Amino acid sequence: MVEPKPLAGLVGLGLAMVLLVAADAPQALRTASAGIFLIRDGEVVEESLYVAATVVRMAGTIEGDLVVLAGEHLDVSGRVEGDIIGVATTANVTGVVTGSVRLVGVDLDIGGEVGRDVVGVGRDVYLGGSIGADSLVWSRSLIAGGDVGHDMRGRTFGRTVIAGTVGRDVEMTVGRMVVLEGAHVVEDLGYRSARAAAIHPEAVIGGTAVRRLPLTPDFRFRAAALMYGVVAFLLLLAYGLLRIWYAPDQLERSVANLASRPLRCLGIGLVRLALLALPVAVPIAGVVWGAPKMAAWSVLAGLAAIPVLLLALLLLITTAPLPVLVFLGRFASRNRLSVYGAFVLPLVPLELLILLFPSVGAAVGLVVLAMGAGARARRGRNLWRFMVTGSG
Repeated sequence: MVEPKPLAGLVGLGLAMVLLVAADAPQALRTASAGIFLIRDGEVVEESLYVAATVVRMAGTIEGDLVVLAGEHLDVSGRVEGDIIGVATTANVTGVVTGSVRLVGVDLDIGGEVGRDVVGVGRDVYLGGSIGADSLVWSRSLIAGGDVGHDMRGRTFGRTVIAGTVGRDVEMTVGRMVVLEGAHVVEDLGYRSARAAAIHPEAVIGGTAVRRLPLTPDFRFRAAALMYGVVAFLLLLAYGLLRIWYAPDQLERSVANLASRPLRCLGIGLVRLALLALPVAVPIAGVVWGAPKMAAWSVLAGLAAIPVLLLALLLLITTAPLPVLVFLGRFASRNRLSVYGAFVLPLVPLELLILLFPSVGAAVGLVVLAMGAGARARRGRNLWRFMVTGSG
């Protein structure tokens, strides 16, 4: 079974999927740019249906697939003789689906009868009906109160509650696993979590309950982080040498500012880093705590902010540490080295510390970034512009 991708990525993939599939079947395309798209009780669509609207309500019968993009809400209380595939801010599926349900959204409620698999990516997911095959969920929280015919898999960052029946195995990575009274897992209950599961004594586990510790970042993530660190190191080295050659006076002012007012530099730098984190922190807060519509917009805002933030972070890493490194090099050599030597002397140990001891290196690197960013700030009206743009 294919592992789910993160929510933000699947939102974009879902949009592309809906548009591409719709383009391949223009004879079945029904769209509404605003308002409610409704298939009434008793109405029969004798082919697959592709629809985009603010609200989609389907109470009739579709003799094919339902491919949907619902800006606010999707409600399926009728019968779909195929699959449901789409993106919806909130979704409520209480009808009969003979195929699979694959939805991306914020709040997903699958309470009907699904003949095959359910794949859900959202903030909060509820599985309350019957699922003929497997369930695969990636979400903040999951409540499985219905019947899953085969395996239950996925990843939740908060609580996973099992209150129904799982026909075979459970294999999930969770924040916390809760198995309530009346739950029945026919075979094994496997989960990865930092916390032990809360299993009610009356719950039935046909096999064994196995807890594993959460996985560390995989090799690809570590390789990407290493590559990012090497690129940042080379850019910092190149920028430092150019800055020393072309703008030595500005560098000396920053070093003097740092030496005379280190706490002030640290405070200003921390404020600047906090401002840099806002474009991502605010969308994350909207996804976790906001209403469904706000959460959907927060995902889009976060997607737009990520490349800008990565570029800004790379620029900050390659420019801010320079005055701190020169100051440390002069302090360590008792001012016996040239400005070039004072810059290079602490650079290599700092890079090795970050790569070999990530936790300690991250804390030291954060202090270096903050102090360097603050050291380049000037008093008066240029301070705010510097904290936002880095120019001063």
